[in-house]
Amino acid sequence: LQSLSEMLKVEAHDSEILCLEYSKPDTGLKLLASASRDRLIHVLDAGREYSLQQTLDEHSSSITAVKFAASDGQVRMISCGADKSIYFRTAQKSGDGVQFTRTHHVVRKTTLYDMDVEPSWKYTAIGCQDRNIR
Repeated sequence: LQSLSEMLKVEAHDSEILCLEYSKPDTGLKLLASASRDRLIHVLDAGREYSLQQTLDEHSSSITAVKFAASDGQVRMISCGADKSIYFRTAQKSGDGVQFTRTHHVVRKTTLYDMDVEPSWKYTAIGCQDRNIR
């Protein structure tokens, strides 16, 4: 990172973008996920001029965080938001790209604001509206 000059502009959402996440090198993918108040996640292929790979619309409210994780030879995406939901997805190769399919859905009793995946990729820590980390 040598400068903050604009290299590309992608009009991606109908509302404010709340989260951006690049896939990690160990995933073997070059993806950028953007999450927004419009309740959508767009998955862009950074290796193909940020072309749209997939739009995910499972959330029913603002999405506050999205993360990529790789373990056991699989690439996963985790997202959480104001709808109190956590979605777990797994990547599957399709044609010349990847598609994420939902593998698990958890609903909590509080809004979920931010999260991170711990280094072994086994656990996710989530910061919640009720001032707790889960």
